Amino acid sequence: CTKEKIGEYRLYKCYLDNSSSTNSKSNQIPEIGFAANLFISNKENINNQLIEPTTVTTIASSGEMTSSAPIYLPLGEYQFTAFSTNGEAINGLDISGESAVSLQNGKDYLLAVVNSNFEETNIHLNFKHLSSLLDIVVETIDGASISLNEMKITLPDCNESMLDRTNQRITSTHTLLPLSSVAGSGNTRSLMILPCTSAIMIELNVSGIVNGDSFSSKIFRCSIQPPF
Repeated sequence: CTKEKIGEYRLYKCYLDNSSSTNSKSNQIPEIGFAANLFISNKENINNQLIEPTTVTTIASSGEMTSSAPIYLPLGEYQFTAFSTNGEAINGLDISGESAVSLQNGKDYLLAVVNSNFEETNIHLNFKHLSSLLDIVVETIDGASISLNEMKITLPDCNESMLDRTNQRITSTHTLLPLSSVAGSGNTRSLMILPCTSAIMIELNVSGIVNGDSFSSKIFRCSIQPPF
């Protein structure tokens, strides 16, 4: 974020940082239209939220962002927090402390947290992923032909997940939901899941031919060990 001095206030214009970082999973600049909710609080008391959540949106290929309303702040030190579901703005989101935010599996949650002195020239919002991406691929060996009819998975319980702004993460859950089907086609399934500390159970329903023997709707089960 760059600032413009207006009397005793500063007007910030925000840019996404595309440099690599140990806290970032990607160095890509989001496409134009990427939206995130920006929160500003006192550095010494992050629960003291100074403004209502403000939507910031990418308006240029360079990563330049603009806010839905001007942001004016007096001199001081602040924590800037930007939260996004990778492009889908969540207006009115309350993330004071560890408030629940109706999290869901299947969404790519992103978070950027920056502590900054008001007089600093630039503030870089370097987003990191909070969800885990699972890619499940059923492969065959020579002499086999397999088709994945359906995949089911025990997803993390959304009701136990909260956004922990203090520690810059989504709290992990121990509880898993019953087996549920994962949408998709072919022999590959991909989905985003919330942080979890329990082993995920996967059930595969497959049909095919192995060594000349055909079978239909055979069930295989396996587990993937945490943490996610």
